[in-house]
Amino acid sequence: MNDVDEEDIPLIPRFNYKILFDLRNIGDKFSCFAVHDKFIAVGCATGCIRIYDPLGSLRAEFTVKAHSCEVAQIVIDKSGSYVLSCSNDRSVNLHGIGCNKLNERFNVRAKSIAISENFTKRGHHKFLVGLEQLHLYEKGFLMSYNSKCLYSGKPEDGLIYAISWRGDVIAFTNETGTRIFDLKTFTTLAIIQPLHHKVREFSFRYPPRHSWLNDSVLSIGWASSVVVARIKPEEKKVEVIHRFQLGKVNVAGISYTVADEREQSDQLWREIAIFGVKVVEGRKEDGSISTQSQASTPSIAPSIAALPVNPDQEIRKQLMLVEPMKLDEYFIAAEDEITFKNGEAPNAFLHKYHMDALPGDSVYYLMSPEAVIEARPCSADNNVQWYLKNNCYVAALRCAIQHREELFETSVSEVGRQLIAQLMHQKQFDTAASYLPEICERHKDEWEYYVSVFENEKRVLQIVPYLPLQQPQLEPECYEYVLISALNSKAELFLKLIEIYPSDLYRIGSIIVKTLERVDVKSVSKSDRRLLFLALARLYAYSREFDKALNMFLQMKDTTIFQFIRQHHLFAPVRNKIVQLMEIDDQRAIQLLTQHEDEFIGDSGPGGIIQQLRDKPRLQMEYLSSVMGRGLGFEHADLLVRLYAEHAPDRLLQFLQQNDAYDLEQAIIECKKHKQTKSALVFLLGRTGNKLEALEAIENIDVAIDFCTEHAEEELWLRLIELATQRAEDVTKILSVAGTYIDPLHIIEKIPPKLQVPHLQSSLQKVLQDAKLQLALIEDCQSATFNDVFGLFEEFSTPPAAFADGLDRCCVCRKHVLGNPAEVLLLGCSHSCHTKCLKSNRHPSIYDNDDLRQQSFLAIDEDSPEPLPTAECPVCWTEEPANPFA
Repeated sequence: MNDVDEEDIPLIPRFNYKILFDLRNIGDKFSCFAVHDKFIAVGCATGCIRIYDPLGSLRAEFTVKAHSCEVAQIVIDKSGSYVLSCSNDRSVNLHGIGCNKLNERFNVRAKSIAISENFTKRGHHKFLVGLEQLHLYEKGFLMSYNSKCLYSGKPEDGLIYAISWRGDVIAFTNETGTRIFDLKTFTTLAIIQPLHHKVREFSFRYPPRHSWLNDSVLSIGWASSVVVARIKPEEKKVEVIHRFQLGKVNVAGISYTVADEREQSDQLWREIAIFGVKVVEGRKEDGSISTQSQASTPSIAPSIAALPVNPDQEIRKQLMLVEPMKLDEYFIAAEDEITFKNGEAPNAFLHKYHMDALPGDSVYYLMSPEAVIEARPCSADNNVQWYLKNNCYVAALRCAIQHREELFETSVSEVGRQLIAQLMHQKQFDTAASYLPEICERHKDEWEYYVSVFENEKRVLQIVPYLPLQQPQLEPECYEYVLISALNSKAELFLKLIEIYPSDLYRIGSIIVKTLERVDVKSVSKSDRRLLFLALARLYAYSREFDKALNMFLQMKDTTIFQFIRQHHLFAPVRNKIVQLMEIDDQRAIQLLTQHEDEFIGDSGPGGIIQQLRDKPRLQMEYLSSVMGRGLGFEHADLLVRLYAEHAPDRLLQFLQQNDAYDLEQAIIECKKHKQTKSALVFLLGRTGNKLEALEAIENIDVAIDFCTEHAEEELWLRLIELATQRAEDVTKILSVAGTYIDPLHIIEKIPPKLQVPHLQSSLQKVLQDAKLQLALIEDCQSATFNDVFGLFEEFSTPPAAFADGLDRCCVCRKHVLGNPAEVLLLGCSHSCHTKCLKSNRHPSIYDNDDLRQQSFLAIDEDSPEPLPTAECPVCWTEEPANPFA
C-alpha cells in the first residue's frame, strides 16, 4: 500500500499480541478466568483452578481441584488473597492464595458470583450468588455464613448470568434486563432494559458481560449491544449515557482504556474495549495469526448454546476500541482481528471466550478454550514497523518523528531512508526533498548523506529550498555540488544562490574557475551569459578583487553597483565614472553623489561632476536639480534655467518661483527662445515690472484674465480689452468679469462699434450690475466706517464738567447766577443761565456778544478752540447749526 492512497490505509493495530500460556501439554481446556495485578486465575473444564504469574508461568503450588466439573466463573478480591469460584456441580468454592484461614466450600447452586472488594477485612466477609434469585452471603458472629435474599425473580426472568459489585451498588443481569441494587437502602434503583428482543434462554447463547468504568459508570455488553449507564445512588437515579449496536460482533468481554492525563476531561476512561466474536462470510485457508489452537469439539446442543455458523461462514475473534460520541453514536478507534490458524468447529460457544484487563497498566487478556493471549499497547517501534510493512512510508515517518524518544529498535533516520528511497524510485524527487528537514533536522551527517544521494541521481537542485546554511553548516563540497549544478543548468538560480549563500560556505576560487569556464562555452545563450557575468562580479567582490568586480558591474550596467560602492567605500575608483553610473540609474547615482558628496566633490564643489556631465544635458539637469534642492550650487542657476528650458519646460516655472539666484534678463532671453516656456516668461516679465509685455505674452484668455485679476490694475484691464477685440468670444469673457474691477464705461468705450459680440446685451447687463453692486458695497463700507468712527469717538471722548461760581452771570439777563435764588441751568457747552430767562427771552442779539462767544467752547484742543454748540444755549444757537465733523 502506498501513501498516495492514504484514505485506504487500514486502522493501525493498537495492541501487540502474544500467547501468554496455553494447554498444549496439559490436555485440558480453559473455561473461565480472572485477572489480578499479582496473578491470573484460570478455571478449567476438569474443575481445576490454575494460577499463573503475570509472565505466564504456572504456579503449580497454588493449583487446586476446586470442582468436579467445568468451572463456570471465577472472581478475585481486591487484595488478591482469595479466589471465589462456582461450577455446575452445585458448589461455590472459596480458596485462598497463600492463606487458608477463610477457605470454605458451599453447597450452593450458582450461575454467577461476585465477591466483596475488601473481603479480607473484618465485617466485609461477603459474597453474592446468583441463579433465579440473588443471595448475599455474609459471615456472622459465630464464623458461619448467613444468607439473605436480595432479589427473587419470576420464572420468565430466567437465570442471573452476570453480577458486578462496586461499593454499595450491585448490578446483575437476567433475561429481563440489568437491575441496579443499592445495598444501603436494599432497594432496586432501576432496571436497564436490553436492546434486543427478549427471547427465552437468550443469555445461554449470548451471556452478558459487565465492566465498571469508574465508581459510578457501568458498561454492559450483551450479544451485539453495549449500554453505558451512570448510577447516582444518592439521587436514586440511573441514567443511560450511551447505547449502540455493534452489528455482527457479539460481545465476549468488555473493559475500557484509561483517559490520557493531558486530556482535560472529568471521566477517567476514554474508550470501551470489546472482545467480540464475529461470524463472517467466506473462509480463509490461512489467515493472520495471533495464536494457535486445535479445532474445538462440536457442541452436544449447538442449536441452543452455540452461535450458528454455516459451512461457508467463518468465526473470527477481534478486539475493538470504541469511542462513544453521542447517545447512540460511536467511533471505532481500533479493530484488531485475531484469526486462529487451524479454523474452528462449525459452531462456536460465546461463553467459552472471555476478556479481563488491568486498564491502569493498559494490559488486556483474551481467553479462548486453548490459550490466554496478552494484548499490550503497541510500542512506537511496533507501529513504525507495521506502517513500513504496509508500505505506508509517510505515516511511518510521522509516527517515528512523533515518538522519536520512544524508539529502540529503529530510528527516524532509518525510516527516512526507506521513505526517500521509495520516493526516488518513483521519481518523486521534489516530494522526497521536502521530507529532508524532518528527517535530518540538525544532523550534519544526515544532510551530507542525502546531498550525495541526490547528486548521484543528478537531482541535487531539488534540495536547494531545504538545504541548511547554518545549524548545521555542511562541508563546502555540499554547497559546491549545488552551485556547480545550477551553473551548468540554471544560470538564474546560480546568480540567486551566489547572492543568498554566505561566501564562507564554499571555496570562492573554485567557483570562479568553474564560472569562467562556463562563460567561454559557445552554447550559452546571451541572457545566461549576462547572468553568469553578474554572478562572477559578485564572486570577485567576495574574493575582494574590487577592481574586477567594479568593471564587471559597470559593463553589465547592474544596479547592485551602488550598494557595492557603499559597502566597500569605492568612491575614489568611480569618481571619474559618473556618466556610466548615471546611465545605469540616474536617480540612484544622484542619491549616491549627494549622500557621499564629501568623497566625490570635496571642497571643489559640484563643478567637476557638472563638467563630466557636459555631454549628458539631461543627467546634468537632474544632478543640478538635486544639488540646488539641498541649497548648494546656486552659481549654476543660470545653467539649470537653460537646461530646464530645453529639456523640462514644465519644471521651469516652479524653479523660477522657488529661487532667485538666476539672472532675470538671461532667464527671459532663454524663455523667449522656447515656446513651451510661455508661463515662465510671463512670470519673469511680471517680476521685472513689465506687466503689459507679460500680458501680451499670454496667449490664453483665461490665464490673461487671472493675471489681470491678480494685479488689479485698470491699465492691464484696458489693454486686455484692446487685445481681446480680435475675438468676440474673448470680449464676452472679459465682460463677465471686469465689471467688478474697472469702470464699466471704460469697457464699453473700448468695444468697437462694428464688433459682433455674442450675448452682448446680457454681458453688458452683468457689467452694470457688477459695477452697481461694487458701488453699493463701497457706500455701505463708508457708512459703516463713519458710524464706527463716530460711535468710538462718543465712547472714548468725555466733555469737560460744567460748573458755576459767584462770578458767573446769566447769559441772558447778565445777572450773577448764584446771587438769584431762581433755578440755574448749567449747559453742556459751559454757559449758564436762569431757567426763566431761557424760557422768556431768547433773542438773537445776545449772540453778538463776543465775550460770551469766547466762553462757549469745549477745550478739546488748545491750539484750535472750536466751540461745540448746544442747541438749548442762547449763545450757541444759530439758524442752521453746522456739523462739527464736516
